[in-house]
Formats: sequence, structure tokens, C-alpha cells
Amino acid sequence: KNPLRRGLPVGAREALPRMSLFVVSPAAFDRVHPMAFMSPHPMPVFFSISTEERGLRLRRWLAAADSGWCMAELPAIHPEDLDVEWGGDASSPVRMLNVTSRETLFILLPPFGRFGRQMERWVSGNSTAAMPNINSGFASAHKVANAAFHLRALQCIASRCHPCVSRRDVTMAVILEDDVEHVEGISPASAEAYPLLLHDAMKQLSVGGINKLQLAVGNTAAKQAVNIPWRKARCWQHTENVTGWTGPRLLRCSHFSDSHAYVVTQLHAQRIVEAHATLVQHHGLGSGVCVNPWEHESCGDDPAILREFFKQCDKPPRNLLEGACNGLALAGQTVPWSLFHNNSAKYRMGNEHGEDRYGAVKAMEAASSVWALMLANMSAALHRGHAVDPNKALEKQAKRKELKRKFSHSIKAARVDVPAKI
Repeated sequence: KNPLRRGLPVGAREALPRMSLFVVSPAAFDRVHPMAFMSPHPMPVFFSISTEERGLRLRRWLAAADSGWCMAELPAIHPEDLDVEWGGDASSPVRMLNVTSRETLFILLPPFGRFGRQMERWVSGNSTAAMPNINSGFASAHKVANAAFHLRALQCIASRCHPCVSRRDVTMAVILEDDVEHVEGISPASAEAYPLLLHDAMKQLSVGGINKLQLAVGNTAAKQAVNIPWRKARCWQHTENVTGWTGPRLLRCSHFSDSHAYVVTQLHAQRIVEAHATLVQHHGLGSGVCVNPWEHESCGDDPAILREFFKQCDKPPRNLLEGACNGLALAGQTVPWSLFHNNSAKYRMGNEHGEDRYGAVKAMEAASSVWALMLANMSAALHRGHAVDPNKALEKQAKRKELKRKFSHSIKAARVDVPAKI
């Protein structure tokens, strides 16, 4: 059955044909029933369900404003639907691809960003020791599936492939991972009014060049808190708030990762998709051919795979708005987020070994001699141009751990108690 039928009025559903996994074609919606557009200004919301528990929680709070949302549920993307390939030598890129069609979704060149830095610490320290928990980016299979969902949602928004975004006057859409929740009394508007808040906020902000509104920044339960001493992540009050609303705050943030939920303009989704296609076409060699559309002014850098993938494009100048991400965060009065990241229901790949990683990743981790050669050639890239010192990363990590220990009471004081099940 076509999951995209859900959330549409009866009558519009019958007009939609069946679709296969990953295929989101504009032609699939040529015969959409007019009833699909009866609701005035419904906010398009894109999501995909990974587990039954997560799906029940997400649909529960979305249902409170059923007429305010135009729901675009994409087909589920599971880690088993994808794969990771690596050629086995120091110059080989990593490719993440669709198992069925063999379509390349992402390609990363050595030294593979944060994954490479994690491997460097192990190889440069004591490679005879037990392998540490290396789980950044493509090292975790569920993160590959999550990045594929974001890509598919953005591609659909950019091409207007779904009835919720097919009209030319639809200029924005919401993308939700399935582990975010509205929390009554803490989120900046009721669940029923929340779509209208997002519409009003983005309509107001897009006039000034904002193209992304982050909705789940600084969740302490997800270890992504902001404004605590041992982390770089910071948020501060923006110069304005949402006109006509008293509950929400607008924040500017830096050095934060959360992209579990956000509003994006249709125009910026196009820029992201165009940069993605260019990078894939040029096999990850983005210098001079694309500008990073993902991580810039007050925009979260997660998912990690998108962060490392788009870093292969040129870094946008600080004053550049065309093509770059320009964001703000929507927050409640007492928290830096408007949606709570509830990751209590874990989602991992369940292969025969119970491991959340692909075979190519295990092969990469075992190839210590290849890594030694790669790290010798690319240490400057791993350290982002800083002086190379094999002890520097460990010293920095120790300092952060000490700060975290000293200021643990600050973390506890900042934490907002939210029940695991709402």
C-alpha cells in the first residue's frame, strides 16, 4: 500500500497510484483529487516511521491538529535497504547506496570526517588495544537510513512530488524524524496550534532571508544540550520573536548538531538537492563546483552523514546568503526547543549478528595498515589544518571530561523533566 495516501481526505487517497520503495515521482500525483487541497494553508509535514512505537507517538500528537497538517508519510527506509561500499585502499571513497537500484546516495572521500578522526585516535594510540566504540556517521547503519530519509524528503519538497507541496504557493515544509514529540505546557504552542505557529514564523522570517527553522535544539536528554560550560553549543536570543505569539522565542545558535525537526523553504530544499546531485556527479570532489548548503549560520549539522558529505563542497563565506543555510531556532519559554527529542525507543539494524553496522565498515576498522598510510598522508585534513600532534586530541578530550565533571550540577539544573511516554 502507498503510505503517502495517509493524511489525505477520502477521495484523494483513491486517486494515488501505488509506489515502490524510494521512488517518489511527480508523475505519481497527476490525478490528485481536488479535495486534497480543501484545508486552508495546511502545513506540509514529511516523516517516515521506523518502529511501531515511534509511529504511534508521532501520529498521536500530529492528530491533535489534523486539519492543520498536510501529512506526507514517505515509505519506510530501513538500514537493510541500504549498503556501504569501500574499495579497500587508502584512496578509496566510501559509497552509501540503495541495495536494490544501486543508486549512489552519498559518497565520502578519505579521511571520512569524524569517522576518520575516531580511527586516528585508535591507530595513533595503541592499535593493539580493543576497538573503541566508533559510531559516527556511516559507522552506524541506522544513521545511514536516517540520512537517506532526509534526502528523500528534501528531494520530494524540491521537486514538488507530493500533493502537499505540489501547489506553487506552498513555499515551505516541515521534516520530522519519528522520535520528536510535542510537549503540552513546554512546547511554545498547543499541539493544535503548532502548525499555524510554524507557518506564521517561517512566513515572517523568510522575508529576511531565513530558510531553515530548527525545532529540536538542545535536548538535554539526547546529550545535545546548549549553553553549558563543557560544550561549544550556544544559543542566544534573536533580535525579534514571532509576531502575534507570546509563547515562542526565536534563538540564534552555533556549534549545535540537532536536526531532528525543522522547517525548510522549498527554494532552499532545491539548493540542497542541486548540491547533492553535483557532489555525486563529481564523485565527492566538490571544490569549485558547489557551496555547502547544509551547515552555516545557525543551522544544525546533523545528520552526521549530510554534514560530512556537504563539507566536500566549498565553505560559504560568512556574508553569503545565496545558496547557504541561514537559520534560527524556535524555542519555548523555558527550553531551547519546541519539540522534544525522545529517543527512548531505540532503532537499530537487526542483522544476523545483532550489529548496527555494515560489512564494509567492519573491514575498514580491521585495515589498520591502510589506516596508518591514510593518516600519514592526511593528518592535516583530519585536524582541519591545525598543527599535528598525536596527543592533542586526547588532551582536549580529557579537558572536556574534567569540565563536564566539574559542572555536572549545571547540567542537572538545566534539565527539564519530560516523561518518556506522553
